[in-house]
Amino acid sequence: MDEESVAAIVSEAAAQLDHPPVEPYVTLLNRVGGGKPGYGTGGDISTVCKTQTVKAPDGTVVGEILFHTGSNGFCLNREDMLKQISEAFNSGNYNASLSLLLEEVEPEGDVNTLIDSMRELSRFSTEFATSNESRSRNVQKAAGLLNCVILEPGEELSYNELLGPRTEELGWLPAHGISGGKEYIDTPGGGICQVSSTLYNSLLLIGPDIRIVSRSHHSIPGSYVAMGLDATVSYYGPDLVWSNAAESPMFLFAYADMRTKTVYTFVYGTQPDDGMHYKIWSDTIEKLDPPEPKRIAEPLWPTGYSKMVISPRYGYVVEVYRQLIGADGQPAGDVEKLYTDKYVPVQGELHYGTGSSTLPVPNR
Repeated sequence: MDEESVAAIVSEAAAQLDHPPVEPYVTLLNRVGGGKPGYGTGGDISTVCKTQTVKAPDGTVVGEILFHTGSNGFCLNREDMLKQISEAFNSGNYNASLSLLLEEVEPEGDVNTLIDSMRELSRFSTEFATSNESRSRNVQKAAGLLNCVILEPGEELSYNELLGPRTEELGWLPAHGISGGKEYIDTPGGGICQVSSTLYNSLLLIGPDIRIVSRSHHSIPGSYVAMGLDATVSYYGPDLVWSNAAESPMFLFAYADMRTKTVYTFVYGTQPDDGMHYKIWSDTIEKLDPPEPKRIAEPLWPTGYSKMVISPRYGYVVEVYRQLIGADGQPAGDVEKLYTDKYVPVQGELHYGTGSSTLPVPNR
């Protein structure tokens, strides 16, 4: 008997018959809409044994974490099959029928351990109280598209891919956004950088278990987060990309409270609750003066009339730090410098009239 050939036959049978167990797992149920409604990545609803509610500070149920028990699998008893083949061969029974033995295999994980270890890893919020209706709705829409997102170990996610193109046809409203790094103009989806910046801070607060793959700061510092802690995005330009460097999944929730004009991002995961957390901050180390405004003649404007079309802005150099805080509230370990950001100063543009004094004053 060619033992190698027989072993190959047994391996081929095992490959067709083995069915690994389904480990206990989690799916998400979106309770606010606007994103991916239903049971997140799917799952067998009959195996849900417990749910955990995720609420915003105003009491709104943002989503639910559904814990699934998993199920047993089975595998071929290879030794028993080899034994039957050997006995049949040695007895000359070359047409023997084999009774294959499948053995049950239980999941390695325990759903109760999964339930007990699930906790909020980070939370961050920013306010958009001064936003008009269009910008506020864009913030709400962006938060909805981020709600109930699962990030598997080693998986990489892109903010631009999660939100998709920002066009009016897709429901994005024109609102203020930075154009050319110098001025604000209305553009579909204006305001979503506030949501990406809010999320970025939540990700930094998790620590090294989240790896920031790609992130850019704004050309003009925003007012809703400290300088150096913002994350600008554009569908055909800068993106916020991050990956899960932990050994277990993470779960992202987002919610825009339209009453208090506050947007929240929460990240949950199954990590030990040792009472430790991270603190992040930025320090401004240099303020950069803008160049003298550029003067541009306007022959169709009346002489004596002028307007600062682009306002000059100071630039800044900031350093961003992160510190692990122990369960006692005291710093644990050394301060970690994450990076240095430089906001380039903006040169202003002063347009002045050189035409006849009888020309009308422009409306813009």
